[in-house]
Amino acid sequence: MKKYKQIKVNLNDDDYKKVSDYCDEFGISFSEFFRQKIDAKIDSPRMRNRRVKYRKIDPTLLYEINSIGINLNQIAKYANTHKKFDADILVKLVAIEKSLQRLLDDCIN
Repeated sequence: MKKYKQIKVNLNDDDYKKVSDYCDEFGISFSEFFRQKIDAKIDSPRMRNRRVKYRKIDPTLLYEINSIGINLNQIAKYANTHKKFDADILVKLVAIEKSLQRLLDDCIN
C-alpha cells in the first residue's frame, strides 16, 4: 500500500477558478491535476537540462581559491573605504579575479 503525503496549496481566486475549470473539463480531481503538472514539469527536457553534473574538486584547492577570493574582497574594500585607487593595482586585481573565475569554471565543467 502506498503511503501518501498531504500538502496544502493556497491559490488566489483566479488561479482556483482556472484549476477548478480544468478539473471539471477533464473529469479529474485537484490531486490528479497537480500530480500531472508535477510529472510534466519534472520530466520536461527543460528540467532535465537543469540537472548539472559537477566534477569532484580537491577540497584543498577549493579552500585556497576561496582564500584568494576573500583576500581580493578585503583589498577592494580597503581601496573603496580609503578612496585610494591606483589604476595599476586595480587592473591587476581585475586580472586576478578573471583568472580565478576561469579556474573555477574549468573545475566545475
